[in-house]
Amino acid sequence: MPNVDVTQPLATRVATFWDLLGQMSADLDGASQPAAQDNAKRFLLHVAAHEGAMISLREQMAGGPARSFFQFEAHRAKDTLTYAQPRPFMAKLAAVGGCSVDDLAAATAALPSYGTPDAPFFPDGNLVQDLLAGNDLFGIYLARVAFKKIPAAIPVGNAAHGQYWYQYWKVSGGDPSQLVATFAQEADKVDAAIPVL
Repeated sequence: MPNVDVTQPLATRVATFWDLLGQMSADLDGASQPAAQDNAKRFLLHVAAHEGAMISLREQMAGGPARSFFQFEAHRAKDTLTYAQPRPFMAKLAAVGGCSVDDLAAATAALPSYGTPDAPFFPDGNLVQDLLAGNDLFGIYLARVAFKKIPAAIPVGNAAHGQYWYQYWKVSGGDPSQLVATFAQEADKVDAAIPVL
């Protein structure tokens, strides 16, 4: 499955990303509850649009440490991959990353933990950083696993998606009402570009 071509118009970027979301969803979410599956895909699209400058940036602006359209920092990637290890998710992540489970586990162990001074930063040459920067499907799988950790179900609707994103992904900083409103506006924009089958 190809990566998103960030030089293409928004509609093309969304169509490619939507296809990748469909592949992930079929693998990680199964075929049951199609409405919940569609809602989760839309939410992930909305997060990637907001965090990744309308699905155009895999690396944080101004040389920041975050990677993928979801803007994973190293400690969040480590937390998610640590959660994935005792579950079937790790093998799936390794498969879409084109690496072994052992290599992915070793790269995870090398990541800094939350609360350490270097928590946001990936070590040079780290496999997880490389996958997040260069493999959109891996980033989508990792983001889905990150949200599977959260006991609260993903709510329905773009404003509710914005609030859920702020509570569980953004976590702090900025004016929450303004950030949620901006998130919802961007969600409306990418929703209009989702391919109609």
